[in-house]
Formats: sequence, structure tokens, C-alpha cells
Amino acid sequence: MAEVLDANPTLPAPVGRGFAEPWQASVFAITVHLHERGVITWQEWAQALGARLARDVAGSGSEATGYEATGYEATGYFEAWAAALADQLEAQGLVAPGEIAGTQVRWHEAAARTRHGDPIELWVTAQRS
Repeated sequence: MAEVLDANPTLPAPVGRGFAEPWQASVFAITVHLHERGVITWQEWAQALGARLARDVAGSGSEATGYEATGYEATGYFEAWAAALADQLEAQGLVAPGEIAGTQVRWHEAAARTRHGDPIELWVTAQRS
């Protein structure tokens, strides 16, 4: 991670040291992979993440960013990171508007109806053309 951040000074660094949860590392890795494949530039990414962070702060009614954690608290930062990635994918037309949010809802519904220890089955209700 350090070499990616060092090579790309416009890429915002996460708060703290490392990742608090596996999904945070995953969303970071997906973003790096999309950059390496030429899907997004670091400048586009920095603008998308900055816009999402600003939107989240404005919506909170707080002057604090919420991303300047004392100790180690990166969850809010990476939630904004994931939302910015979804924004970027939708803006580029790589996913349909609302597709990611809809999949999240279906995933939570599937998890709620699944017994502990059983695999979660995500039912597809409509086919993409």
C-alpha cells in the first residue's frame, strides 16, 4: 500500500495504519486495480473521493470531517471511499445508476433470511442486457 500512495501523491491516504476490516482492503485494492487497468486516473479518483467526503460532511451538519479520527477509526473514511467508487463507476457508465445500491439491499435481505453458517444466496431478479 505504501508504494502505491508514495507513487501517487494525489491519492488520499487512509486514516491510521492499515485496514480495520477486510472489506476496506478490498475496496482499496479494487480502486488500485481499476487505476492500473486505465479505468480511472488518480486525478479523477481524488476528485471523486474529495467530493464524496465533502458531501458526507455537508450532510452531517458538523464542521468536523469525521475522517480525522483520534486513535484508529477508518470505517467512515472507507465508507466514503466505497461510495465514491460507486459514484465513479456510475458516472463512467460502467454500472447502471442505482445498480450497486440495489445489490446492497438485496444482499442485506438475503443475509437476513439465511441461517448462520449457511451460504448466502443472492437471488437475481432481473437480467442485465
